[in-house]
Amino acid sequence: NFSILYHSLIILMVLFWVWIVNLFNFMDGMDGITATQVCSFALGVNIISFLGHLGHDLQLLSLIIFSVFLGFYKLNKPPAKIFLGDTGSIPIGFIVGLILIKSFISYDLFIPLIILTMYHLIDSTITIFFRLSRGENIFQAHSSHFYQRPLQSGFSHSFVLKWIQILNIFLLIISLFAISYPVTCLLIALISTASLLKFFSIKGSSNE
Repeated sequence: NFSILYHSLIILMVLFWVWIVNLFNFMDGMDGITATQVCSFALGVNIISFLGHLGHDLQLLSLIIFSVFLGFYKLNKPPAKIFLGDTGSIPIGFIVGLILIKSFISYDLFIPLIILTMYHLIDSTITIFFRLSRGENIFQAHSSHFYQRPLQSGFSHSFVLKWIQILNIFLLIISLFAISYPVTCLLIALISTASLLKFFSIKGSSNE
């Protein structure tokens, strides 16, 4: 029984890792969005490491990632001068997935760190389920993400990005409290993220 559980857990972690890699690729469709997500994630990991809850290896890695993507953000913010593309989004998704899995295996801090990725995770996951329910090919390019809806109604990249950044700052703060109150903070993170998705949906239909 232990062997079955062990191998099942390994399979689930691999599938989760693959999903994280893909969602970072899927979500890289707006100026500044991936750079914002990576910076907030790396900053959160670094703060949690600084507080003594994660190892020095993750503290150093997160500092490097934050520094690189902060510089990248300056050229990727609206209007973007450079873009991440598949060659950038896939490797950073791989690294973020690795950090999340390590937090689960070695530190029992999966919930605080997954909260840091909440917007990317929820927007992409719900969008995929919607597309599957409509019988669409999920591997084809599309513009169905929640963050894309206001853009289609004429709102600027800066407008949408501002709200995602506000949410990510809030999620970073919540992730710190999640070290002590994981379940409560996870619920707060889910509700706040769902609220922003609803807001984007309303803005997306405002000019229809």
